[in-house]
Amino acid sequence: RGWITTKGGEGFAYDCWEGHPDLPRLDLSNKEVKRYVFDIAKFYLTEVGIDGWRLDVAHQIDPAFWAAFRQECKAVKPDCLLVGEMMHGNYTTWVGPNLLDSATNCQLAQAVWSALNHRNMAELVEAMQRDDVLYSNFLPLNFLSNHDTARMATRLSTPAHHPLALTLLCTLRGMPCLYYGDELGLTGEKQVGKGWGGDAGMRQQMPNPDGSDWPCGSLRTFQLVKTLVRMQRTCAVLRHGSQEGHFVVKTNEQLVFVRHTPSANAVVCINCGNHPRQLSVFLRGLVAPETVFREWLQVGPQDSLYGSSNDSSVMSPGDGNPHGRGTGVSHTLGTCARRAGVHAAEEEEEEELVRGNGNGSGGPFVGEEPTSTSRELFRVTWEALRVRADGLLVVTIPPNTVRVLVQEGNHEEQGRWLGAAATSRIRSVSEKKPRT
Repeated sequence: RGWITTKGGEGFAYDCWEGHPDLPRLDLSNKEVKRYVFDIAKFYLTEVGIDGWRLDVAHQIDPAFWAAFRQECKAVKPDCLLVGEMMHGNYTTWVGPNLLDSATNCQLAQAVWSALNHRNMAELVEAMQRDDVLYSNFLPLNFLSNHDTARMATRLSTPAHHPLALTLLCTLRGMPCLYYGDELGLTGEKQVGKGWGGDAGMRQQMPNPDGSDWPCGSLRTFQLVKTLVRMQRTCAVLRHGSQEGHFVVKTNEQLVFVRHTPSANAVVCINCGNHPRQLSVFLRGLVAPETVFREWLQVGPQDSLYGSSNDSSVMSPGDGNPHGRGTGVSHTLGTCARRAGVHAAEEEEEEELVRGNGNGSGGPFVGEEPTSTSRELFRVTWEALRVRADGLLVVTIPPNTVRVLVQEGNHEEQGRWLGAAATSRIRSVSEKKPRT
């Protein structure tokens, strides 16, 4: 008695969330109700061992309740993560030092697919700027799909843009959250007029781990996602760096943005158009002339090598020879990984990688079966681009491609990345390929 709110205060009917009778609206001003909720939250944190709570429609609850909820949860597990679902409004009303830790970034998810579908990078830039201004004091939880919205692979009108969206998820400021099945490119959409049953399309059963019922092309997407997650975990600037709004370059179909920490920078270049494009980003004041950036990852259809050996902004990654690229990449994959102390077994696999990558030239690492020569989704070229004396970094972006460039300097971090890329490539070759 007194735990739920009643309609009109007469006690003949109870209030419920959005008309669903199995979700009564609790009276959170009642001390017994609060203690009951707090005890449940702490039980799962301490006895079950969960890492935190994702709290549904958190924006419909009084912020004072979340302040008390936080105090109770952090008392038993100080490092627990408290994320509130936010669909509109200013997230800082419910998120802050004494409130929830983070919020689901719905406005960014909307901006990603809309910018790609409409080939209008201004939509994405506006969402990024909104995050930078309003939410600089916390990291929002970024996502592409969830249980309430159509999956990203369905929402995107161009299939070639799905790898670009996944790469943005792992390179934009925030905590990337991957909805199950997105790593395989699953599709699904909401059926209007069918109530909760209409959400079944976004909540389908997870495909079998053995790959027997995976969709066509899903192995390549799966390998890409593994690589993106590993890159984001390896590269500190992609986890902790700010988004430097003053260094954004955009056109309708292209976008270049910078992630920054006091010790490193990363430049992310996206082209959602069907033609290659060369862009120049002015980095004076952020890095010195002659600063070298390495291409950690290129995501997109890998039909041919991009760029030109005559481009003065490009160095050969290996011995500095500006003519030709294959042997330089192979040399760098080998030497940088060894300098970082990669184990002997991993070095042996790495040498096998750079010798036998399917094209017989010792060229760049690519993500797919070794005999595949087209339509791979990603590769590690380790190409070097140098900032010019005038402060410009000139980047050529192939069609429907993202290039992730990281400032050279942290050799330990770079070595971990190259070693992980090499060994994961060898393991992926031996994986069972799903039936299509």
